[in-house]
Amino acid sequence: MTWFSRRLETKALIQESTLQLQWPVEVRRSARRRTLEVRVTWDNRVRVLCPMILNDAQIADFVSAKSGWIESKLRINASKINGSSQIITAGSVLFFRGQTLTLVVTQAERTAITLDQARLIVKAPGNSSEALNALLRDWFYQRAREILLERTEFYSQVLGHQPTKITLKVYRSMWGRCNASGAIAFDWRIVMAPDSVIEYLVVHELCHLTHFDHSSSFWDLVESVKPDFRESKSWLRANAGWIKQMFKNDSDVH
Repeated sequence: MTWFSRRLETKALIQESTLQLQWPVEVRRSARRRTLEVRVTWDNRVRVLCPMILNDAQIADFVSAKSGWIESKLRINASKINGSSQIITAGSVLFFRGQTLTLVVTQAERTAITLDQARLIVKAPGNSSEALNALLRDWFYQRAREILLERTEFYSQVLGHQPTKITLKVYRSMWGRCNASGAIAFDWRIVMAPDSVIEYLVVHELCHLTHFDHSSSFWDLVESVKPDFRESKSWLRANAGWIKQMFKNDSDVH
């Protein structure tokens, strides 16, 4: 079969369209799909994946039945998108280890940042937004360093391999990297994700010390340590967009 023939076959197996319902809904029909699924992407697009045989009315009924869940996801994502602005101010919504935090800023002679249940309290002299953003960037970075170093040490003992070096960076698209010399780097903004996702990233990079690829042997090793890794992998795929917007102008290496 030629490349052109394969392309025509793929088009025949998949149909994409948009339904104007309560929200614009991107519909992807597939001849190979057997289940019906709705997704809300990080940038608040509603998508439905379904079998080819379903008509628009059936999809509309399905979306209507899921409207409560969709609205909830849209609200959560909106807070994440707003919170990912480069200008963070009092009242902004931030995320730490999967927890939603409201930023509280008060005037004080000495600088201090305190985590108080669902609030991140910043006490600092002055009210410069640039200074506030720098304080928060440093706080998140230091917490990430503590967590990632501790988790790397723990899982290094589990897997029996130690990295030669650990570096924290800001990556545009990747979350981590392991090079041939055994040095590992993490995007420190992963600290905004739930603990299970942070641990998955650590295990993923450490497993590259044994398998420097993404072979079945590599994934078997990941699964032996983190049986639920697929959930964490899916979470990263769904939430990468808004996390990568946070502190994206940071320098790469600390």
